[in-house]
Amino acid sequence: MDLNSLSYTEKYAQARDPDIDISQLVELAKDADTDLLCYVAEHPNCPATLLENLAHDSESVVRCCVASNRNTPAHLLVTFASDKDWDVRSAAAKNANLPVRLMSQLAQDEYEDVRCGVAANRNCTVELLVALADDEDDGVRSQVAGHPHCPATLLVTLVGDDGTDVQSNALRALRSKDSAFWEKVILEGFSLSTLIGRGTAQKASGEILLEAKLSDVYQSIQSAEIARRITKTTSNPAGFAEPDQNSLPRTSSLRM
Repeated sequence: MDLNSLSYTEKYAQARDPDIDISQLVELAKDADTDLLCYVAEHPNCPATLLENLAHDSESVVRCCVASNRNTPAHLLVTFASDKDWDVRSAAAKNANLPVRLMSQLAQDEYEDVRCGVAANRNCTVELLVALADDEDDGVRSQVAGHPHCPATLLVTLVGDDGTDVQSNALRALRSKDSAFWEKVILEGFSLSTLIGRGTAQKASGEILLEAKLSDVYQSIQSAEIARRITKTTSNPAGFAEPDQNSLPRTSSLRM
């Protein structure tokens, strides 16, 4: 097919075709049209060699598309992490192939969209999520609350955030957790009595959940705690001592 005979509408369609031959992508990448180059750079089958060429394009939007591609090699992401345009750095920050050391660098970027990108990265570490949960920008904290690896203590903390979107994401995330999740975090040391906050502002996680009208989440955690106690009892009956009633979750305080 003679690509030169095609209109740009047809070229765009070609570049978006999931079954396009790589050789045709290479030919389309020789065009000067920015939109067409973006479609090529975004293509899931765009080879690393072609992405390497497009990574040096003068248009930041093209470099953004390269930075977003899952096939973009790590050495190019290193370059993009220091790009002069914040939107390119933001795109790189979201790429799952971004090395952790660069995530740490971009988590301190002056532009909130770049920090949002780090918080949205599926490979963002728990340590970085904890740091970004204190970000001054609501959007960054909202991304943290919506991250699949956001720890339970952080989600409970963000339920009380001043940002509406942050609260919504934290509430949604907590309600989405199943019994297996709560069993796991309880084994790791979380409980309804875990203190959240600093100094005199500290509250038990269970109290925060009830204040946020998350009685369903409270009950899920309570059930997991009781199941854990039963498991410990049956696995070590001889050494079992009757628990202090004050240490048990108080069902009477549960607001339905």
